[in-house]
Amino acid sequence: MSEDSANPRSTDHPIGNPVDAPARAARPCPACRSADLAETGWQVHGRYPLLRCRSCGLGALSADQDSGEGFDEYWTSINQRIYSEPAVLAELATKYERYFTEVRERVPNRRFLDVGSGAGVSIGAAARLGFQPLGVEPSEHAVALSRRLFEVPVQRGLVSADDQLPRDYGMVALWDVIEHVADPEALIHACAAHLAPGGVLLLETPDEGALLRRLIRGVGRSGIPALDLRSGIYYRAHRFYFTRTAMAALLRRCGFADVQFRAEHTMFRKELLKKQLYGHASRWRLLALDGVFRTLKALPVMANKMVVVATKSA
Repeated sequence: MSEDSANPRSTDHPIGNPVDAPARAARPCPACRSADLAETGWQVHGRYPLLRCRSCGLGALSADQDSGEGFDEYWTSINQRIYSEPAVLAELATKYERYFTEVRERVPNRRFLDVGSGAGVSIGAAARLGFQPLGVEPSEHAVALSRRLFEVPVQRGLVSADDQLPRDYGMVALWDVIEHVADPEALIHACAAHLAPGGVLLLETPDEGALLRRLIRGVGRSGIPALDLRSGIYYRAHRFYFTRTAMAALLRRCGFADVQFRAEHTMFRKELLKKQLYGHASRWRLLALDGVFRTLKALPVMANKMVVVATKSA
C-alpha cells in the first residue's frame, strides 16, 4: 500500500453516530501541524475522546487527565509471561532479522540503538547479525525481563535529544513505541539526534489508514453494538494512531528523507496468548481466532501495521 493509497479526508472522517456529543473546536495536529484535529464524537473505553485530523488522518487520544507515561503499566506479569514464550520470541525475532538484513548494507556503521527495547528481542536479533546493540527502556520490569532473556546491554531510562548517549549510531529502532508517548515529535527529534548522517530509523506502529482498520471503523458507525469492534483496535495506552501521510509529515519535518513504508500484520501468536490469558477465552474461541488471524496474515491487503524505513538527511 502506498503512502497516498488512502485519502484521509474521505476515509477517516469523524467516528461515531450522529447522536454522539458534538465535536469540540479543532486544535493543532502534532503530525502535520494543521488546525484540523477535532473530536470525533466517539470515546475509547467510554471515557477518552478520540480525535481525528481532517488533513492527514492522524488519530489521537484525548487523555489530558492521564498525563503520566505509565511505563510499567504495559509490563504486567501476564505480558512478561507472553514475551517469555518461545513461539512469540521466535515470531518477533524473525521479523526483526528480516528488516535488519534489509538495511544492513545501507547503514553507515553497525552501532544500533533500540529505543524502548521492551523484552530485548530486537537487541538479541541485531547482535546475531553482527550489530553492536544498546537497548534503552524506561520500564523496570521490561529491563529485568530483557536481561534475563538475552545477554545484551540494556539500560533503564529515557532517550532525549540532550542526553549523554552517542550521536553516531548507524541504526535506531522504535518498535511499537511512538503510539505510547505524549510527544511523538520530541521522540523523533531525539532519534534523529542519535543517528549519524545517513543513518536509518526503523519504526513500527499501527497503520490508521489500513483497510482493516477503516472497515472496523466503518462498521462501528452503523450503530449496531454487536458489530462494533472499535474497542478492539483503540486502547488508552495508545495515544496516537498514524496514517502514512501523518507519519511522513512528522519524519520529514524532523530531518528524515527517503521515507519508505512496509506493510505488516499483527503478530498473531502474541495476540492469541493475550486473548487466552487476559480474556480467558474458551478453546473453541481461540481456535476460531487462530483461523481468523491466519486468514488475515495470508492476505497482504489486510495488513494493519506499518514499518517505516527512513534515512537521516546528510
